[in-house]
Amino acid sequence: MHNPVSIFIMDVSNSTKNNNWDDISAYLDEWENWIKVWIAPIGKGIVKHRRGDEIIFIAQHYVTAYTIATLVKQFWKYPDQPPYFGISFGNVDREIDIIDVETWNHPLIKRAREANEKIKQSKKHTSILFKLDWDFLYNSSDSIFGESNKETENLMNLMIEMEDNLLKNQSKLQKLIYDLYFIYGQQKRVAALLNKSAATISSHYKKGNGELIFKAHKQIHQNINAFEVVTSKDHLEQYTKNMSDSIKSIISERLYEFKIIP
Repeated sequence: MHNPVSIFIMDVSNSTKNNNWDDISAYLDEWENWIKVWIAPIGKGIVKHRRGDEIIFIAQHYVTAYTIATLVKQFWKYPDQPPYFGISFGNVDREIDIIDVETWNHPLIKRAREANEKIKQSKKHTSILFKLDWDFLYNSSDSIFGESNKETENLMNLMIEMEDNLLKNQSKLQKLIYDLYFIYGQQKRVAALLNKSAATISSHYKKGNGELIFKAHKQIHQNINAFEVVTSKDHLEQYTKNMSDSIKSIISERLYEFKIIP
């Protein structure tokens, strides 16, 4: 049995910095519930807030954990206490719905935790780090990357680091426009929401490197899907699109709950 899954282990930076650990803990409970809502329409997944400021997430398909992680960090409301994610993906020999995350100690869990710990110890403190185990990738010897698998992992991690830097350099307005454009995909819709001209929205989107960030994000999706050769490329691309569209629809109905619009 080969079930393609992805895993992230998430922690919060400086979770005790502002003496607001109770607020952070309650916020993580909110995120646990939101992730459950996001995953329900598209497939199987397990999410659990545990150990104070940790969330563990396991879901179908290699690309899912990365997709959810990027959305959590994008809409996180404590900029001085950002989340970070160790991610792994591969194949397991059991169905997700019978996994007990409190006791399951699969090597992919270990790889995700190792990546999480590496971020914690790093001065750069990237938001996401991939750490893969080639023994658990589906037909990794047949992957289009062949012997370049490790280099592809390194490249994805580098792209995350570059994406982080671009996002950090966005102004508040540029970030708001990027977030809304991500959800709606239409400059006119964003302009109407913010009571600004489409030209103004376009200018801020470009100055905030929105298109470059989007391209990097899409390329990482494609790289991850390329590892999962158990199903057709078209199927995986459609799954990724359906997941993204479903989550965007949920967020668009709750902009104020996600603190996107003040």
